[in-house]
Amino acid sequence: MLAQLKEKGAEHILTRCIDLALSNTKTAGLMLMQYLQNM
Repeated sequence: MLAQLKEKGAEHILTRCIDLALSNTKTAGLMLMQYLQNM
């Protein structure tokens, strides 16, 4: 799968997806922290 993506030159798309996933996870973590502090 990864080899096929690299053949098509789509590494940057994969990197973008990973960046989005990480930023979404960080945002969710911050929201969870705020929620716990408000309890």
